[in-house]
Amino acid sequence: WCRSLESNVVELYKIHLQSLKETKKIEREVTMPRSSLSIMKAHRHLLLSVKTFVCNIEDNLEVYFSLFDGDNERFLSDRFVMYLDKEVLPDVAENLSSEKTKTLFTDLGRKTFAKELFIVCQVIRTGHMHTELSPKKKHSPNFRRPFACGVFSVQENIDHDDDHFGEDRPFFVPLFPCTNEANFHNMHEDLIRKFLNKSSTSVVDGMSMSASLKVFNGDRARIIGANPLWIPADICVARKLGFPEVILPGDIRNDVFVSLERGEFERGGKSAGRNVEVTVSVLLSNGTVVENCVYAGSGSRGSNEYNSLILYHNNNPNWNETFKLNIPTDKFHDSHVLFVFKHCPTTSHVREKGKKVFGFAFLRPLRTDGTTLVDGGHHLVFYKTSLLDSKNPGKYLAYPSSVADLAWVENEHGLNNSAKSSKEAFFVSTLICSTKLTQNLDLVGLLRWRQHKRKIPEVLDSLVRVRGDEIMKFLQDILDALFAILNEDTETSGMLVFNNLIFIINLLLETKYQQFQAVLNTYISHHFSAALAHRHIVPLFNKVMSIGKGKDGSDVVKVAKSLHYVIKFIMQSWALNIRTQPGKSDLEFKSSVRELFAKLNEAMERNGDGWRGTQSAILLNLPKVYKDLSSVFNDDELADMLKDLFCSARSSSLISSKLNFLDGLITTSPLFHNESSRVTLMPLVLNCLHQQLLQKNELKTCADILGNLLSCLSKVTNGSVNDEVEQISKSLLQVVFQAVVAVDRTSPRAGKYVAILYTLLKMMSEDNYQSYLKSFENQKDLRDFLNKAFGVFTNLLRRNIYADDWFVMKIEGNYVILGAVQNFSQALTDNFLHEDAFDYQLWSTYFHLAIAFVSHEILDVHKYSEAKRMKILEKYGDMRHVMGFELVRMWNSLGGLQSNFIPSMIAPFLEMTLVPEPVLRQETLPLFYDMMDKEMKNSGNIKKVEEEFVDKLDVFLSKDGLGDEEYKELFEQILTEKITRNKELMKPGVLFVNSVVQLLERLLDYRKVSSREEYRDMKMGCIVNLLNYYEEKGKEDMFLRYVNKLYDLHLSAENYIEAGFTLFLYASCLEFEDYQLKEEGDFPAQTERARKEMLYKKAIELLDKGKLWESAIRICKTLIHEYEMEVFDFIKLSEMLQLQATFYENIITTHRVEPIYFRVGFYGKTFPSFLQNKQFVYRGRPVEKIGEFCFRIQREYPDAEVLRHNNPLNEERMLSNKPYIQCCKVDPISDNSSIPRDVNYRISSYYDVNWIDKFQLTRPFHKGEIKDKSNEFA
Repeated sequence: WCRSLESNVVELYKIHLQSLKETKKIEREVTMPRSSLSIMKAHRHLLLSVKTFVCNIEDNLEVYFSLFDGDNERFLSDRFVMYLDKEVLPDVAENLSSEKTKTLFTDLGRKTFAKELFIVCQVIRTGHMHTELSPKKKHSPNFRRPFACGVFSVQENIDHDDDHFGEDRPFFVPLFPCTNEANFHNMHEDLIRKFLNKSSTSVVDGMSMSASLKVFNGDRARIIGANPLWIPADICVARKLGFPEVILPGDIRNDVFVSLERGEFERGGKSAGRNVEVTVSVLLSNGTVVENCVYAGSGSRGSNEYNSLILYHNNNPNWNETFKLNIPTDKFHDSHVLFVFKHCPTTSHVREKGKKVFGFAFLRPLRTDGTTLVDGGHHLVFYKTSLLDSKNPGKYLAYPSSVADLAWVENEHGLNNSAKSSKEAFFVSTLICSTKLTQNLDLVGLLRWRQHKRKIPEVLDSLVRVRGDEIMKFLQDILDALFAILNEDTETSGMLVFNNLIFIINLLLETKYQQFQAVLNTYISHHFSAALAHRHIVPLFNKVMSIGKGKDGSDVVKVAKSLHYVIKFIMQSWALNIRTQPGKSDLEFKSSVRELFAKLNEAMERNGDGWRGTQSAILLNLPKVYKDLSSVFNDDELADMLKDLFCSARSSSLISSKLNFLDGLITTSPLFHNESSRVTLMPLVLNCLHQQLLQKNELKTCADILGNLLSCLSKVTNGSVNDEVEQISKSLLQVVFQAVVAVDRTSPRAGKYVAILYTLLKMMSEDNYQSYLKSFENQKDLRDFLNKAFGVFTNLLRRNIYADDWFVMKIEGNYVILGAVQNFSQALTDNFLHEDAFDYQLWSTYFHLAIAFVSHEILDVHKYSEAKRMKILEKYGDMRHVMGFELVRMWNSLGGLQSNFIPSMIAPFLEMTLVPEPVLRQETLPLFYDMMDKEMKNSGNIKKVEEEFVDKLDVFLSKDGLGDEEYKELFEQILTEKITRNKELMKPGVLFVNSVVQLLERLLDYRKVSSREEYRDMKMGCIVNLLNYYEEKGKEDMFLRYVNKLYDLHLSAENYIEAGFTLFLYASCLEFEDYQLKEEGDFPAQTERARKEMLYKKAIELLDKGKLWESAIRICKTLIHEYEMEVFDFIKLSEMLQLQATFYENIITTHRVEPIYFRVGFYGKTFPSFLQNKQFVYRGRPVEKIGEFCFRIQREYPDAEVLRHNNPLNEERMLSNKPYIQCCKVDPISDNSSIPRDVNYRISSYYDVNWIDKFQLTRPFHKGEIKDKSNEFA
């Protein structure tokens, strides 16, 4: 026995299980509605590619694209802007570089795609106030005017099939001109409303665009780099209005999104409304413009100002325009946003004087307390131009910017009422997305702790009041501040900093913020810089673990839950420290970490329910930091430290946590790859697993641990693991067998435990097997183990633990079983072969296992393709041969004890020999000779063998489909050869072989036609042939089984007379006795008398249907005698007499069509044996003609040639491989001499054509060799 595959079976199981999970996931997604499937991915990016833009206009265009939430009617993203002129229209994708026609909408999380998501396209033209068809003049104005709008659904224009996710599918988008510019601000909402309501909207010819959408999943930078054909490296990115679900370190934002909402202005002495334009810029307090910080959208360059849309003659404009301010962080505190209102004249002589400023407003993004402006709407104060003083540019900053601030500062500053206009108003809204500035005052205090060092304790206490979302947003800055305070003010603030650190880590452990753990990991490994933090954290941790806090130990639990991150900070701090001081001794640091572990051990030893949560958290989190600890401690040191901690946990309620601790050590650390550390930890694992498996507790976790342990050992390359495998087998092999038996077959754990069993057995060497088998103290324990092992293997072979398509898993399992059986069988012959120790049950279990193995369908290599068969044979060989030879060897070793297995093993051996493998058959068929020989010597006959063999042969061939012509020939050849050498056995043996061969022929003939509906008549012939055999052998049970089959065939063919006679035949085998019969087919459990009566009545009913009343009357007479003379049931007697009278009347009064008879001969060697070169008389259907009859017969034998003559066939045709059928009509010859001549003709005519055994036919006859055509007659 040699190892077949390098990979262990547990790993194979994991591969198959993962494949199954992925398949089920795909199946679930296929059946999901599109809206559900669209939110499956957490991080998505939407690529918009504009292909064409059709618009007949001379002016330049600004085309803005934004994501819009149709459910909540709000914009979700920054705007992407394309600048177009008539030179690039309409094929913009060909005439512009790709970064100008494409944008990537990013930061789209799970929830975004669950909405009714739209892209809004707003078209702005720049030029004259009114559209001019003439070419532009040299100095034409650049008024920004509303022009058109279009919307399209994202869900309807992307492909949601994951296999083709993100197909580039161009689609058409109609654009609708703005006919009422006062409503341009919400024109997109009207279009979306009509789309959702399925309302039609008129489309203007010549206004359209085409675009495509493609969805990408994953990290944005990776996607851009990996898809250069789709996404240009310098593509414009349109970010979300707000933060993504996860903010990674390094993702620095300081964006202020400003939306111009609406204004309310006076006419200013004019008869018509003003053409209002708002110019927006960012200034410092000294009036200096912050340059290039204003962005109309992604795709635009930074500029010094933004000019709003101009709505013609509208004093109450609604803009709904959003632009972005990117103010440098160092200028944020001194900056403000200035909104200047201008009237834009349209007449040329006035226009030359320029736009007239008539007021302004301003807004500070940063409040005086250091927090940013609150997100949302703001009603700003409208100031007159008198405050715009070029000599004193910051003069107006002394005044309140918003109406909300106006009331409380009006008196304090002595506000000049003439400086503001109470009749005019201006409304904006803001959204600040900043990772450097916050709207939370407590958070500002922490981030600016250096400016208020006296308030550090107060600031640290207030951190717990900050919302979790805000903490996640500024996580890196918060941690930097905490460690800076810890380094500078440990004495007074150390514990407060530590508590805040624990608070933040516990916040990250909440389900809502789990995705931010990746942010913390990135921070620790790449951004953490506190090289001395370990000096402070270790003592603080030890202090908390020593004193705890609260009766329930709640603070200690939080610290324990944060343990892995605390240790990561400690180890990273030390790593930073030794980078600055190369060669520094680590003894002091190691000592401090050991002190930390000592405190953990003390915590593990404590009693009381209040400490259970702490102890569980410690066990859960320690395995997560092996990699960090291994940077300082070697494997042996770590193993000792972890062993001490594990042994300190003595509470039985911690067993689940202890198991998870062990599993974590095995899967996350290489401690079990190192021999010395493995020696330390292996006893812990084995003792714990043995105890739990023995008690059948924590079966799932135990399976995970043992599976991972075996996988780990199988990958060890530096040295042998034989000793460890021996330890595992002696400690756990028996309990694993018990677990396989105990676990529900339908449970997922069943497959896992079987994979573990296979892996362990596969890893055991021959020495391991021998050592294990010798470890049993007595034969009883060894016998019990072998019985259990053989029984488990047999069940695994007979039951499908794994899915049908897990081929590698199943055949690998068979290979492992083969190796195990070869090793275990030696113990069988060594310990249980001699008469005083012989155990029939154990040997029988072994034989049933070997036979189940040999008969396993997966090992039938001939049913696979040539390539697959060769691969299997190359890796495993033909395992059936190996097991078959092993079985024969074991059987031969029994000698005289073989008689113990007669007749119990005849059926199993017969099943094995029927496996279609010639080598196996040749090796195992002689087993029957051994059985006959032993039976002959013991009882003087072989009747027991013959009866059992015949009974089971029918079952295996007719029900299970086993056996073939080759088997019949081999059986006859091998057994005849052996039997003829044994004089005592020769005569009964040859009779037995001949009898079995006859039965095989008849069963094979029947099986060939049993499943073919068109072979109904042939099936009937085969059944009759079998009935004759079983009647001759006295096999009543088998006889009746085939009688039932024959009845069903006749009934389905509407042969009512034949069906009736078949039931009569069944009833004839029964007696009018009160013996109880079991339920059988349509017959309930009843007495033999009741069943015989039921059969007679059904036969009468069928004969009545076939109008064969004479035969029905005969059965009636039998029942009449029974009712009258035996059971005295006169009610039934009366009914039967009346029925009989009816039949007599029918004979006299009813005309019956006489049956027609045909002779049919079957010639040639290809017909079944019971038909070959034989002639039969068929009873034809009513009024059936010879042509119809021949057609019916030929349909059943389509390959046969129908001969049109009655001449006798020569020997050549009778021995031919070509089938021939000869049909002709025959006339019945009746012998009705016992019928009086003056009897009614309807009575006598029955006997003329029924119950006939003689027939006559005519055929040509010639005297001499010369045929005289003129003298031929018939």
